[in-house]
Amino acid sequence: MDKNKSGLNVVVERFPGQTETLKRLFESNQSFQSLCDEYEACLTALRYWRESNLPEATNFRNEFSSLLSELEEEINEHLNSELLDWGD
Repeated sequence: MDKNKSGLNVVVERFPGQTETLKRLFESNQSFQSLCDEYEACLTALRYWRESNLPEATNFRNEFSSLLSELEEEINEHLNSELLDWGD
């Protein structure tokens, strides 16, 4: 199965010290693959709204910034769980 790894690449850029663990999670966990895709989409949207001068841009920046933080927390939870499992 050829998985689109662009989401993984974006997550690796954000968590560079965890590259191998992230790759292992991505290869073995479909929900983590989706999480990486969601992270990439959210970051793309946030970058768009940071550049926008539209009146609603501030609200969207705040929403996507909050969502990005939540996704980063979820990624950290996966990383912590994987590291605990790997140590067993």
